[in-house]
Amino acid sequence: SFIAPGFDISSLSGGNVKLSDYRGKVVFINFWATWCATCKVEMPSMQKLYQRFKSRGFEMLTISVDKDRSLIEPFIKEYALTFPVLLDPDSQVAKRKYKTTGVPETFIVNQDGIIVHKAIGPRDWATEETLTAFEELLRGAR
Repeated sequence: SFIAPGFDISSLSGGNVKLSDYRGKVVFINFWATWCATCKVEMPSMQKLYQRFKSRGFEMLTISVDKDRSLIEPFIKEYALTFPVLLDPDSQVAKRKYKTTGVPETFIVNQDGIIVHKAIGPRDWATEETLTAFEELLRGAR
């Protein structure tokens, strides 16, 4: 098991977000891009997961690797997404820190900052099985 690499990057909504600020929460880190067709497929289920757990010691940090920031806002509006979007236009965090090979890639980080699951490619994040797994993970949430 690995400690999730720290980052401090700007947020689409303004200001910066530091991963270390979320220690004690379960954090869902997802690397994506507006041009990625399979990212579009999984976003609605990510939104459901976020809605369900956001007030329960859970945070979703989605990291866009789009070079053109102007594409992000229309995408978020089109899919009615409300989770935080962070900006990694040079893929510094994606490639250097998380060694991603493409998008989407998702890392689930537990309360102690350890990566407990890595998903390469899209998933349905709102299946009963997945929601149950997150319930379990969040039981340890502070």
